[in-house]
Amino acid sequence: MDAFKNQDGKPILMKMVKGIQDNKAYLGEVDGLIGDGDHGMNMNKGFTVFETRFADKDFSFTEGLDELGMILLNEIGGSMGPIYGTILMDMAEAGEDLEEITVGDLAKMLEAGLEGLYGIVDARVGDKTLVDTLAPSVETLKAADEHHRVFKLQFAAGEFDMVIYDEQENCCEIFEIKHSGKQVPEQYRHLVDEEKCRQTERRFGPIRGRYVLYRGETAPLENGVQYRNVESYLKELPDLDMCQSNKNASQTIEPVL
Repeated sequence: MDAFKNQDGKPILMKMVKGIQDNKAYLGEVDGLIGDGDHGMNMNKGFTVFETRFADKDFSFTEGLDELGMILLNEIGGSMGPIYGTILMDMAEAGEDLEEITVGDLAKMLEAGLEGLYGIVDARVGDKTLVDTLAPSVETLKAADEHHRVFKLQFAAGEFDMVIYDEQENCCEIFEIKHSGKQVPEQYRHLVDEEKCRQTERRFGPIRGRYVLYRGETAPLENGVQYRNVESYLKELPDLDMCQSNKNASQTIEPVL
C-alpha cells in the first residue's frame, strides 16, 4: 500500500485497539519483569474506553489519534497515560492537515511523537525504554524507498518483527528485534524455522539475510543468523538530503509500506 486516505483511517485505529486487547496479558507479563505489572491493564482500559465511545462515530486517522491520546492523557493513571497520550496527540497534530498519508508522512508523524516524548522524559536510545522501540521505527520508515516495503510478517504462530522486501530484486531480509544485550537461541527461533522461511520465500523471494537487532556486539552465528548491534545498524542507514531532493523537482520520493 503506497498510502491511505486520512479520512479512511478509522479501521487502523480499531485494529490498534484489538491489538492491545489481545495482548493485554502479555503486556502485563512483560511489565511485571521490571515493574508493577499493570501496563497491559492500563493500556487495555484506555483503548477500550476509546472503542466504546467512538466505535459508532466517523473520524479520520489523525482525529482518532488525538481522541485516543486525550483519553490516555486525561483518564488513565500512572506514567503510561501521559507518555502514550503525548506521543499520539503530537502525531495527530503533525498529520492533521494531510488528506493522504504516505509512509514518509507516517515517519514524520511518528518522529513528532518521539520528539514529544523527548520533551517529557530524559530517556534516550540505549536506556532500555520505549524510546528504544520508537527511534528504530522512525529510522526504518525514513529509510524505506520506492523499491522497498518494510513490515511485520505474522504467521499462525509467531512472527518476524521486521521484513524488508526489495520489490525490484524480489528478495528480502528478515529480522527479530530484541531489547536484550545477550545472545539466546530463543531470540532467533523464528528466523531458522524452515516452514516460516518457506512461506516467506514463496511470497517475497529468496531470503538474503537473517538478523537479530539487539544491544550487544555484532556477531555472525554458524546457522546463518547475524546479530547486529541496533545502534550501529541505525547509524548505517542511508541519509536523505532533503535540500538536494527539493532542488530536483523531477525526483519524488514516496516510500512504500
